Amino acid sequence: APAPAPAASPQPDEAIVAQLVSMGFSENGARRAALAVSNSSPEAATEWVFAHMEDADFNDPLPPPGSSGQAGGGGGGGGPEASPEAIEMLSA
Repeated sequence: APAPAPAASPQPDEAIVAQLVSMGFSENGARRAALAVSNSSPEAATEWVFAHMEDADFNDPLPPPGSSGQAGGGGGGGGPEASPEAIEMLSA
């Protein structure tokens, strides 16, 4: 698959999403997990799911591509939230 343009928001790996959905997790949660681990592997995404399945936004749909929440903090959620990448680095 061609690499996405740098300006494009990353997309979840559909194979990882499908594997997590087949395990009984929600599609939105599976998409969040795939992105949180940079589509590295189904195993890493599964570990992320188990660590974050209680998160308030776990089952929320991902924001549409291109709407990086930098245009005015419309994400809610109470203050500076750690990015999935930062959480992954801490939990790796």
